[in-house]
Amino acid sequence: MNHQPFETWILLETKLTPAQNRELLNHLRTCPQCRRLAQSTREITHLFKTTPTPYPLPGFTTRWKRRLNQKEQGKKNLITWVTLSALTLTVILTMISFSTQIPSLSEHFPQLLTAFISLTTRWITFITSLQNIFSPLFRVGIKLIPSTWIFAFAISLSGITIAWLVTLSKSNSFFIRR
Repeated sequence: MNHQPFETWILLETKLTPAQNRELLNHLRTCPQCRRLAQSTREITHLFKTTPTPYPLPGFTTRWKRRLNQKEQGKKNLITWVTLSALTLTVILTMISFSTQIPSLSEHFPQLLTAFISLTTRWITFITSLQNIFSPLFRVGIKLIPSTWIFAFAISLSGITIAWLVTLSKSNSFFIRR
């Protein structure tokens, strides 16, 4: 037997046309399954209408807010302890790492300092030499070359530099040490 439209009509409790209502009543007389469903639906509807609405016990909101605050504080404490533990571990490992390097560093410190000063001096000399070479050329070039050409050259050079940097940053081989 096909129960589908009748079950839907019973469960949805919608307004039925007189023809649908007659059809449902005739079906309920002959079908015990749909009759039980209709009776159960009426009982549940009656219970929902007659049962008083339960209210929370006094102080429920206060207890709930207190428990929520305790959970949030617990999470904050956990995050703080994990962060402090990670920082402490990092500092300890860094100190251990440096302590193994200090003896070799102290033996070669004068040589390292001399090499650093020598390298810095060479770079300063190199930059000064470049300045001495290009400064007169720049002064003469500014007077001879029209300003539009200078701007075009500067913009082109900037574009090429940006394109080079983008390409270099996207290259995987730039970041991988061999």
